[in-house]
Amino acid sequence: TPMGDKQKLTDAGTPFDNSHHGADIIVRSADAVHFYPHKTLLSIASPVFNDMFTFIAPPAGIDETYNRLSVVQLTESV
Repeated sequence: TPMGDKQKLTDAGTPFDNSHHGADIIVRSADAVHFYPHKTLLSIASPVFNDMFTFIAPPAGIDETYNRLSVVQLTESV
């Protein structure tokens, strides 16, 4: 779900910031840090992300955009 004003959003440091402007997705951690990876690399590394990005309709977990990029919100579980 969108975070609204609950926490201040921050960008991860290099190499996961968007300084090269090549990212095509944002992965937001539970503590409101934005990581800017490439979907292709996530798909290669993780079957979960591969399945998520394979669907034509917006996949579950992507219901927000930030700076024109889709946001995948991660949650923590104990």
